[in-house]
Amino acid sequence: MGYQAVSSRVFAFILEPSRHWLQIWILLLKPGEEVVHRFAAGRHGWLQVARGAVELNGKPQAQGDGAAIGDEKELSLKGRGDAEVLRFDLA
Repeated sequence: MGYQAVSSRVFAFILEPSRHWLQIWILLLKPGEEVVHRFAAGRHGWLQVARGAVELNGKPQAQGDGAAIGDEKELSLKGRGDAEVLRFDLA
């Protein structure tokens, strides 16, 4: 189990019990800033917009919106203003 700063604006919390693991990413996006996340085969996730607004694979998401992620290999997130987003990578 551990917490690591991936960059000055992206943080990850990783929990690795014996057979399952969970990653929680905290993303702080500025307007127009874009990040891409890739999921390993067989993984799924959840995205929660905690503050502000983003585009998720080109679709608008506002504060409070959540999205289930399945059968996606790649996610593109783009800030539509200052935004805080949680991304959960699940088994």
